[in-house]
Amino acid sequence: MPPSAALAPASHSATCPTTKGLPCTAAPISGNPWLFVGGCPRSGTTLLQRMLDNHSLLTVANDSHVIPRALEKTSRELVLRAESGASIPLTRELRDAVSGYHRFYRLGVDVADVDRIAGSVDTYQELIRGLFDLRAQHQNKVYSGEKTPDYVRYIPLLLQMFPDSKFIHIVRDGRDVSLSLRQWATPTKGPGRFEYWNTDPIAVCALWWRMFCEQGLAVPSDLNPRVLLVQYERLVAYPQSELERICQFIDLPFETQMRDFHVGRSPQTQPDDKTHSAKKQWLPAVKGLRNWRTDMAPEDVQVFDGLAGAALSRLGYESPSRIVSAAAFERVARATSWWRTTRTYQESHAAVCRSLSNS
Repeated sequence: MPPSAALAPASHSATCPTTKGLPCTAAPISGNPWLFVGGCPRSGTTLLQRMLDNHSLLTVANDSHVIPRALEKTSRELVLRAESGASIPLTRELRDAVSGYHRFYRLGVDVADVDRIAGSVDTYQELIRGLFDLRAQHQNKVYSGEKTPDYVRYIPLLLQMFPDSKFIHIVRDGRDVSLSLRQWATPTKGPGRFEYWNTDPIAVCALWWRMFCEQGLAVPSDLNPRVLLVQYERLVAYPQSELERICQFIDLPFETQMRDFHVGRSPQTQPDDKTHSAKKQWLPAVKGLRNWRTDMAPEDVQVFDGLAGAALSRLGYESPSRIVSAAAFERVARATSWWRTTRTYQESHAAVCRSLSNS
C-alpha cells in the first residue's frame, strides 16, 4: 500500500486507505498492531520508538513484552502454534497472563479492558488487536505498535500472528553496544545477569549482542519482505532520509516532527547526570556517543571480533585485523565453551534452527 496524499499530517479527518473510508480518528479494523520494533538493548530502540511515536497517526508502546510472554507463561506449545500461524483460542488462563503481566501497564490500557475485549472475541490474536486498537484510540491516532528490544527474538511469531504487521530491526555496531551495556547492565538486568559477567563482561556482551542479531536475521524467506533492517549509525547521521525510508516501509507519510521528536520535551534528569543522559534528557539523535576505536582496549576488540566478527561483517561493520593475541584467543575459547552450556544459547539456537527450517 503506497503512502497516500490523503494521509496529510495536518488533518486527522482525512480518509485512510487501510480503514476502508473510515475517518482517521477511528482505529483500523484489523491493521493493528501496525508494526513492531526490536533489536539488541542499547542499539537505539528507544530513539526510534520516540521518533515513530511522534507521528500524528502512529503511537508506539514502549517495552511491554506482553505478547510472547503471556504465551510462554501459559504454555510453550502455544508459542510453537503461534509461530506456525495458527489461531490461539483465548482461554481464561491466557487472558489472566496478559492482564497480570508486570509490564502490562506499558500498553497504555487498563486491566479492565482485557476482560471487556475478551468478552467479545474468541482468539488471543483478536484480544491483542483490540488492545492495540484501544491504545490508538486513547492517543487519538489510527495506528499502534510496540517497541520491545527482545521482540527481535520473536519476529516469526509476531509476523505470523499478525499478518498485517511489519517489523523494524535496528542494529548498532556491537562494540559500541558493549561499551553502553557495561554501564547499563546490573546483576538483575541484561547480560549482567550471567554469572560469567564477573569473569569477562566484554565476552558476554559480544555473545549477547550476537544472539540478538542472529535471531533477528534468521527470518523465514516468506516473511523477509515484512522486515526492515535499520542501522543506528545511519539513523543518527541522516535522520530525515532514514525516517523517510522507514515511513515508506510502514506505509505512512513522513512527518518532520518525527525527526524533531525531542522539541518541547522536558529533561527527566539533571543536566549533570551522565547516566543514560541522551535518553533521560530527551536529546536529539546524537552521533559519537560511544566510540569503540578509542574506548576499547585492543585485546577486548580482538575478543569481541573473535566471538562476533561474523555478525559484524554480515551487518556491514568493519572488522579489525585478524591478528589475535594468545590471551585473547584463550578468552574466546573459554567464553565459547561457557556460552554453549547456557539455557539462553540453547533456546536461541533452537529458535534460529526453527526459522531456517521454515525458509
